[in-house]
Amino acid sequence: MSEPAVSEQAVNERAVSEMAAVSDGTVSERVADRERDAPRPGARLPFAYATAHRVVLDPDSSRRVLHDGPLTPEVLLELRRRIGAGMQLSRLPGADFQAQLTRAYQRDNSE
Repeated sequence: MSEPAVSEQAVNERAVSEMAAVSDGTVSERVADRERDAPRPGARLPFAYATAHRVVLDPDSSRRVLHDGPLTPEVLLELRRRIGAGMQLSRLPGADFQAQLTRAYQRDNSE
């Protein structure tokens, strides 16, 4: 039986509470690091991860995650770790998701 999907708000609240627990003054440094390390348009998850968890970063947006089906808390936390705050989730039907997955990982003639 699969685990229930967790909303992005719940993930954000958990991350905020974890960061608030830090008492050594590194909270603002972590936020700055996350903003600096935000993915660029065209960034990709490892292909094996994307296919196993049915998620892909939109090649045209650094914050949009395309998915096919429910997302586990672990997947949402990993996406948030990679993308940072402001993640946008877009659920696509199977065929549309597969087309986006193919588009994101296909190589063009210049690669």
